[in-house]
Amino acid sequence: MPDPFGGEPGGRLYRTGDLVRWRADGQLEFRGRADGQVKVRGFRVEVGEVEARLREHPGVRDAVVVAWQDRLVAYLAADGVTADEVRRWLGERLPEFMVPAVVIVLDELPRTVGGKVDRDRLPDPEGHRPEVSVGFEGPRNPTEEAIADVWRQVLRVDRIGIHDDFFDLGGHSLLATLAVARLVKALDRPVDVRTFFAHPTIAEFAAALPAYTAGTAPAITRLRRSGDFPLSFAQERMWFLHRLEPDAPDYMAALAWRVDGPLHRDRLDRALRQLVDRHESLRTTFPVVGTQPVQRVAAIGDVTADWYDTRSAADPYTEAVTQAERELHRPFDLASGPLFRALVWQLGPEDHLLVLAMHHIVSDGWSMGVLVRELGAAYAGESLPELPVQYADYAGWQRRELTGERLDTELAHWRERLAGLPALELPTDRPRPARPSWAGATHEFTLDPELVAALERIGRAHGATLYMTLLAAFQAVLARWTGQDDFGVGVPVAGRTRPEVENVIGFFVNTVVMRADLSGDPTFTELLGRVRDRALDAYQYQELPFERVVEELRPDREAGRTPLFQAMFDLEVRSIAAPRLGAARLRPAEIPFDVTKFDLMVTFTTDPGAAGGFVQYRTDLFDAVSIGRLVGRCRELLVAVVADPGVR
Repeated sequence: MPDPFGGEPGGRLYRTGDLVRWRADGQLEFRGRADGQVKVRGFRVEVGEVEARLREHPGVRDAVVVAWQDRLVAYLAADGVTADEVRRWLGERLPEFMVPAVVIVLDELPRTVGGKVDRDRLPDPEGHRPEVSVGFEGPRNPTEEAIADVWRQVLRVDRIGIHDDFFDLGGHSLLATLAVARLVKALDRPVDVRTFFAHPTIAEFAAALPAYTAGTAPAITRLRRSGDFPLSFAQERMWFLHRLEPDAPDYMAALAWRVDGPLHRDRLDRALRQLVDRHESLRTTFPVVGTQPVQRVAAIGDVTADWYDTRSAADPYTEAVTQAERELHRPFDLASGPLFRALVWQLGPEDHLLVLAMHHIVSDGWSMGVLVRELGAAYAGESLPELPVQYADYAGWQRRELTGERLDTELAHWRERLAGLPALELPTDRPRPARPSWAGATHEFTLDPELVAALERIGRAHGATLYMTLLAAFQAVLARWTGQDDFGVGVPVAGRTRPEVENVIGFFVNTVVMRADLSGDPTFTELLGRVRDRALDAYQYQELPFERVVEELRPDREAGRTPLFQAMFDLEVRSIAAPRLGAARLRPAEIPFDVTKFDLMVTFTTDPGAAGGFVQYRTDLFDAVSIGRLVGRCRELLVAVVADPGVR
């Protein structure tokens, strides 16, 4: 039917069969489909089939299954059975993706007057412990309770037993790093990332703690707010690159959202001002004092959104995207700022395009998540408390800590790991130009969710995460493509190894080099073991800035080539939560921004209900057909690995 709400000519509304309800907090909650299907991790599941199987269990009188976020939740009216028992029983009769992640056993299912199951009175599964294959046993001492408390915060699960596996409960590499950072503070002693992976249950990890030397890890403390501040090591390199090419748009961090619903200009400006007041990075500039750049934090940051109106255009959205693309190529002045911009294009009465853009020297990918979350809270009128520390405090802490014996230890590790590392000689379609343009393109791809689930199982069977499994596959493809068995792959790490900076906007991200070792014609599982060991080492020594590693190793430099690596790898685990601005819903908008800093960057993504990724590549080196062929080979390898993890 014609869309009466949209501003696009010819817009249509379609009946999808999805069932939703408005919650009291204004959110839409997905309740299933009119045809009895739900979509979970990319699979269409007939909930009636799952319910029928559950009712075959001798201890289950009745059952109802619902989709909640990206999980199936089963509610049972049962006697004398446990959730673990039911899940194991069901796992023998149904594919894994059809087995509910959460099983809640009740004496009776709530009913309406008419005798139907009253879904609105079913217990909220929020925070409910995903059922795993072990029985529940609570913490037995203060140490285990402290660890469990950190796990509950990180995994957002209310009930965690000491024999539950961190990764079976939904943990991954990024959450493990976050948990380790919080455990340092909670346990008042150093915590080793490698040991965390080796002992992924609370009982095992607590038992391994006595091997550590007790002692409080140095905390980040607030500096006196008088005068200028030093740059962090990462900011120093970013400032230098900007100085070389001040008009280059390479280091732009941006988010673009289509805003469906009312957007109030005064409320948006008030929320932006609240964010700038809360985060010093958003009101920081980088002038030169003498011969050195400094961080200069303005006492007040008066940021308001720039509004544009494209309602009169033939295609308001396309015109807005075209203007937004030009804005994203407009360079920042680091010395005078501002380094944070908010831009809004009005497309219709309740239809807008919102773009938030910052220079990378004051932001990173994690920061963008903080920004959107807090913008929604501030827009809704919530007060945001003062942060315990700011980015300038972190920069000062980094300068103090990465000195002396600690610096020598970190340098020695990377010197040993990367000594004699050869360059990755990618088979380009054209010779490398003397002066690179950094013009890029993006090739998107999808993966079968069942394939990704199988890869995750293979990784867990060998003590590795999905991230490590996909990185091993990427290294294998590069080895076949280049004929090399020794090369480096760059991987980004969040760099937030201290809990004080979890909610601080700033440039924390670091790059570490994972050295690939495919010598001796290894099987995939052997390669996975090597990648796992290298990754755990990298997590342990991730605080040494990439710039210091390059300075120490002094590799041969070539214009247009990143030192130490030419290919980048990443895995994005995307959130299921849809951000909002009051009553308006935000959905991602694509703004063309064809700039790439590396020869090749492969990013895998795991969305709720979808999997895939994208390849960013330099168009002065590669043709689109070559990148498509590369993606095809990668997919073929993943299929072969699932069929036989022992394949060479």
